[in-house]
Amino acid sequence: MTNQHPLMSRSALFAVAFFGVFLYLLYQMLRMLAPYGSALLLAAVLAIALHPIHSWLAKLLKGRKKLSSLLMTFFVILLVIGPAIRLFGVLTTQAVGVYQGITSGTQSSKLPAAWTEIIDRFLQRIAAYPILSTIDVKGFLLKSLSGVSSGLAAQFGALLRNTVILTIDLTVMLIALFFFFLNGENYYHSFIDMLPFS
Repeated sequence: MTNQHPLMSRSALFAVAFFGVFLYLLYQMLRMLAPYGSALLLAAVLAIALHPIHSWLAKLLKGRKKLSSLLMTFFVILLVIGPAIRLFGVLTTQAVGVYQGITSGTQSSKLPAAWTEIIDRFLQRIAAYPILSTIDVKGFLLKSLSGVSSGLAAQFGALLRNTVILTIDLTVMLIALFFFFLNGENYYHSFIDMLPFS
């Protein structure tokens, strides 16, 4: 009679199954956090870059980590996020103004008249060149203007969608930044402890 050894012991089989379930859950968690990856990465970079200031502020506040984390988050809002939002707001306002101006100008026929005047001046300059006088430049420019205005109208919806996405990402980044300031050292040490070669 031969002595048959199982290919894998019960505890090893349990460990493999547990590791497989763990990897699956980790994969699902990463898929869930994927849309916010850039916001979380920016929060981590800002927390690491500002960690010396945060440590100094925590010592100054006699170890009150929540207060120092909150103050550092407001510091980031004022000095980093605030100017970026202001710039984005100015650009958005100008884009909306251009869109509204083109839309109202097209509907009131003021814009086509203005463009026709500009095109006529341009055509008078081109008329001096006999080779270019055979090309229908006016028709080409008016067709191009129509394409630009319809392209702007199509991009307006995307601009609004991107504004909402930016707002959500900014909110996620600020919440993550607060917790990275508050518990960043614990997260770092936990991560280092999980690495197999540490």
